[in-house]
Amino acid sequence: LVLSRFISGGGCGMATVAAPLYLGEIATTETRGALGSLAQLSVVVAIVVAQGLAALITQRLGLHWRLVLGLPAFIGAAQLALLPLLPETPRYLLSRGLAQGGEARGEAREALRLLRP
Repeated sequence: LVLSRFISGGGCGMATVAAPLYLGEIATTETRGALGSLAQLSVVVAIVVAQGLAALITQRLGLHWRLVLGLPAFIGAAQLALLPLLPETPRYLLSRGLAQGGEARGEAREALRLLRP
């Protein structure tokens, strides 16, 4: 139980940092602040909704609390499976290209086309 709570907490912490970071790198300058704030607001609203649903499911439907605790694993598995479909950010591609001495502008342009059609 302790190990699973540690893994779950680490995953939530990484997601709380990684999602706004990714959004900040792919957003335009005009929308960067709004998207970062919206990501944090979404996390808070999702926590409140999840707590409410968990209370409703355990009290009204009589499901065991361990089942309710395990249901989010399906959402996490879906996110993990879809993660490879996310393109690298153009900023990362350019910095990697500059560090390696190569030309990464073409890769960065292709990533921009995917992110901003």
